[in-house]
Amino acid sequence: MPLFSLVLPTLRRPDTFQYALRTLVNQTQRDFEIVVQNNGRDRQTEDIIASLGDDRIRHFWSDEILPMSRNWELALSNARGEYITFIGDDDGLFSDACQIASGLIGHNKADIVSWRPFSYYWGSHIISERKNRLLADVHSNVEIKLIDSRQQLLAFYNFKLHYSQLPMIYNSFVSRSLVDQVIKKTGRYFLGVTPDVTSGIVNAACSKQFILINRPLSIAGLSGHSTGHNVTLSPPGWISAEEVKVALGHINFDSRLVPANNNLEMMLANDALLVRDLLFLDDKQINIDFRRLAQSVASAINDRPWFYQETMRAVEELAAKHHFSVGDISFPAPIDCVPPMIPGETPRGEQRTLHIIDCDAAGIDHVSDAVAYTERNLLKPLDDVKSLHLLESTKFDIPSAAWEEKLFFCEEGNGVPGLEYGWGAPETWGTWSINNYMLLRFGISGVEENAFQVECCMRAFLYQHHKSIDFECRSRNTVLFRKTIMKSGSHIHRWEIPLSSRESKEHVELEFRVENPTSPAELGASADTRLLGIGLEWLRIVRSNQI
Repeated sequence: MPLFSLVLPTLRRPDTFQYALRTLVNQTQRDFEIVVQNNGRDRQTEDIIASLGDDRIRHFWSDEILPMSRNWELALSNARGEYITFIGDDDGLFSDACQIASGLIGHNKADIVSWRPFSYYWGSHIISERKNRLLADVHSNVEIKLIDSRQQLLAFYNFKLHYSQLPMIYNSFVSRSLVDQVIKKTGRYFLGVTPDVTSGIVNAACSKQFILINRPLSIAGLSGHSTGHNVTLSPPGWISAEEVKVALGHINFDSRLVPANNNLEMMLANDALLVRDLLFLDDKQINIDFRRLAQSVASAINDRPWFYQETMRAVEELAAKHHFSVGDISFPAPIDCVPPMIPGETPRGEQRTLHIIDCDAAGIDHVSDAVAYTERNLLKPLDDVKSLHLLESTKFDIPSAAWEEKLFFCEEGNGVPGLEYGWGAPETWGTWSINNYMLLRFGISGVEENAFQVECCMRAFLYQHHKSIDFECRSRNTVLFRKTIMKSGSHIHRWEIPLSSRESKEHVELEFRVENPTSPAELGASADTRLLGIGLEWLRIVRSNQI
């Protein structure tokens, strides 16, 4: 039995498949097999495999074209390795991926080793503004973390965690024993119509923890063949209903949702509900908040600007179905096209940089080139995995603050778990609000006074003619603080928290409302389409007579 199964499902795509396969056979660690699952057998794919003459490649096929989940399940049944990962036929695996994973598994005895892939947009990508771009978020200091799977699962269902951060088999090596555990519970491993995402949900549900390494082991290739992008991001007329059915199978939408022309967020919610009902129906902590789902759909509305009005109607219908006000949902202003990705380097901290590479200028023609370029120019060799320091991950429990103790909202900040709703991903300095309406929740310890004050360091998103941000802070429907910020940079604001406005003696829930958030894309500042308003840096509680 090999240590690793590198599973490569493919569907008559020799133009990308040949380069994806090349990155697999080039692994420096040799204890692996390659499982090619040929969906609807074709001669060109067979010829590519035969030309390599590598007996580690095991070729399987179906005579008819199967929906993606069924083809992936078939591929999984043909894998023999102790650990399994899936590679798309336009993706690439770094040459030391198996070597690094082997070291991490051997040293830490983990069921899952996960990472965040880089992204490569092929020249055939459906959106012209993204073609021939390589996105690499590089950490100069390689670290590994032990992530609590339960907390990750809760964060995903509460819309605090993007699906790409789940431990999917598409960006992880997953143990055979865990896969078998899922199959024993549900009868199969790949559920729903988005098998990559549902694999992340079931992996989190069936494990206590997993290892996350901040040095990627793969590149996610996004080409004109990419099923997910073709279905969920393509303009009108690009893909027919029959083609969607062939690719994904028949989609049975949950009656609690609104089918919205292949809307990604609705499809993910549909699969999340399916997995929940199969695996943890009686778990009261795990459910879909439909108001938060509506905001998730609205926030991504410019991912498909050509369906703007249709997406807005779907949100309105969802609001009517679940009896909440659509007026509480923040919609970014429509944009004419998808913003371009401008090549360059953007620091994301002292030891982290986002690189956007112009692939034409760099001589990158396919994913194998992208892998070679990245290994040559951006990634340092990682020879001694055992020397990596294992860090505990940030907990998702509500943070608690004593007198004068600061809660920080930067990456890994102790206040981040309190960012309940309406906030973006934490950055090196803090966290932006990305809606009109946001919640912050935290506990208080050792505070006996009936009233105290909050001291908060924040900033506002201002740019050229967008010269002010108006916001207010409430608690239990009581307005505590109103402010207009007209200067850039960090500023400290203070306001009273009377006992009558608190959630309880032990907890505080602050509700922020921004009247005029806007997106950098709308203002021409960058390609960022998020609705930005205020940014939290830190917060602390102090006695009223100290200020």
